[in-house]
Amino acid sequence: MRGIDSRSYVLRLNADGCHPSPSLVCRGPENVLSVLNGRRVEDGVKLAGLLFPICPRAHQSAALRAAEAAMGININPGQAAARQAIVLAEAIAACVWRSALDWPRLMGEPGLPEPVRRARAASDGLVRAIYPGEWARPGGARLSPNLAELRQARSELSASVNQILAMEARIIAHTEACLGGVQLETCGGLGDLIGDTRFQPGASRAEETPLSFNHGERAAVHVWEWFAAQIDHAFALLAEMLASLEALADDTPMPVVGRPAGSGIGISMTARGRLRHLMSVDAGIITNWRSTAPTDWNFNADGPVIHYLQSLDTDRVREAARWVIAALDPCAPCEVQVLEHAHA
Repeated sequence: MRGIDSRSYVLRLNADGCHPSPSLVCRGPENVLSVLNGRRVEDGVKLAGLLFPICPRAHQSAALRAAEAAMGININPGQAAARQAIVLAEAIAACVWRSALDWPRLMGEPGLPEPVRRARAASDGLVRAIYPGEWARPGGARLSPNLAELRQARSELSASVNQILAMEARIIAHTEACLGGVQLETCGGLGDLIGDTRFQPGASRAEETPLSFNHGERAAVHVWEWFAAQIDHAFALLAEMLASLEALADDTPMPVVGRPAGSGIGISMTARGRLRHLMSVDAGIITNWRSTAPTDWNFNADGPVIHYLQSLDTDRVREAARWVIAALDPCAPCEVQVLEHAHA
């Protein structure tokens, strides 16, 4: 499932020789959220989930935090833990989707729909187990955790991640066999840069995932090592979600009162890394709203995808490129075009 903001990417490669000389073009609107300027914050946040159906709760949560920061609203710890838990559950389900459906397709193997169905149902169940009603409200929503349902959802998410271990092993074996000698120089994590409103995509080649590579030092890793780290990434998100659930408690929303106008930033985790929303609000009305997602960082014209492909040294350009794209996993379609006689 892809977003309805109609973006897509075209990756062009030079097949003459081992080095692909890549270029990347993004097609479609740069900021689909601008159509929501002029709406009430509450209405805009609900619509954000429709604009970004791949990770709607992550977008809604980041939008809420941005709006609350703009309006000077501080939410209670229980509310923060609840939002964190449901966003991480959504990210875990997306990790399962990639490992069970998207990546097997690249190997020509049938996918595993059962763990995907299980993870997505558990993610939805977690929301219902925490919130008795609508959760995406500035200041928070009424919490009433159902412990039995929470245990069930937690168990199902854990089981779904464990179900993809065998598929992950085949993915690792496949990429090692096909691209065993191909190395990527990782860029390190974005760190605190993502929380700086002045930071823009293209200002750094750092990537967000997997978490075990999210550091400040460059290191060369094989393509298969990248996919080996992805299962650790899913388990790390699972551990963070469990910690958030431990912090849950009956909590009350904060009153929606604050300064009449301001700007704020909100950050949420997705399977592909963190996304951020930046919002300006005046008297409860959105005056400016934009977001930057992991795809914006990674598929920038001079971002990690281009950096990695420039470092390739293989005659299997098309296959290597497809696996590099899969590793960084855009939330929009990416077409690979190989120019057979680029310098003719």
